[in-house]
Amino acid sequence: MRASIQRFRDLAIFALTLFIGPLTITLIADVIIQVIKQASVPIWQLITTTLLALLFGFLMLVGYTDRLDRLAVTLEGRLRARRFRKPSVLILNGKIGEMHEVPPRPQITDFTPADWARALAGVTGDWRIEVGPVGERLNPQACQVVVNPFGETYPEENPYEYTTFSKIRRYVESGGVFVNVAGIPFWYCHNPTDFSRVGQLVRAGRLQIEYGSDDATTVAQTPLFASLFPQVSGGPDSTAVQCVQSEIEHENFAGIANAGGDTSAIMFRAYEVGTQDMIPLLRSADPAKWLIGSLQYGEGYFLLMGLDLRGPQNTGFAKAIAAVKAWASYESHGRP
Repeated sequence: MRASIQRFRDLAIFALTLFIGPLTITLIADVIIQVIKQASVPIWQLITTTLLALLFGFLMLVGYTDRLDRLAVTLEGRLRARRFRKPSVLILNGKIGEMHEVPPRPQITDFTPADWARALAGVTGDWRIEVGPVGERLNPQACQVVVNPFGETYPEENPYEYTTFSKIRRYVESGGVFVNVAGIPFWYCHNPTDFSRVGQLVRAGRLQIEYGSDDATTVAQTPLFASLFPQVSGGPDSTAVQCVQSEIEHENFAGIANAGGDTSAIMFRAYEVGTQDMIPLLRSADPAKWLIGSLQYGEGYFLLMGLDLRGPQNTGFAKAIAAVKAWASYESHGRP
């Protein structure tokens, strides 16, 4: 919509400059001259001049003010809020397409894509939930939420160019919500079409060669997510904690801390309190960490969960499900 508005603004300025502006000024000047001469002004000329003057004013508002932008922001917000009342959710099955592929091995979670689908369906009712490949389905108008149930790894069709990561990034930038269920997103990648690497963990990130003053070279790898949010760093590994919410967190995202029957959880690479630009949904008191938080990227959000979801009695899974539901509710109210 923003691109369409800019094109419309450019067209308005073009019309004002080359046609509407000069013609309107000419007609108004002619009417004024005839009035001064006490000559009669034809009705058609008055009507034409009036209409052109109104069009001139409208195009001035479009071309040289932010009124249209504010209207577009309001309209986009309302449409987005309406979509999140009954959002469409894609839970990744670890594949790129529909062919025979091997999904990645989940990291820091025991819950399968089918577990996520059943759990979300059980607490939402009327959401549209499907399990499928990442493929070409990343359209925020058609699919508002994408859940990566594999924790710190994700399916990547090209581990050298990171094309799937780029698609996910563009999806969020365009307004989608990408949910990562454990730790730091995109820490590992897995090509489901490469049968020679089944079960292997491959660190995902850009390689950078650094040259020292003594001609020594070092090769460093920058994690993919750090290229988007360098301020995010993971805390300690698996640690049992009690979950709490601040007053504002409880107001906006109620029902997360006690999900699963109690406030206990196991955190994993949780996020530092005060992480720049992060909106916290759930935190621990001792040690003080943000367990679940969201980061805006473009028009959309990454919803991150610094949780360890391993073990059948792990209440962190219920809290993760509650967080997805709470975020959708937050969006449906226009992100107040």
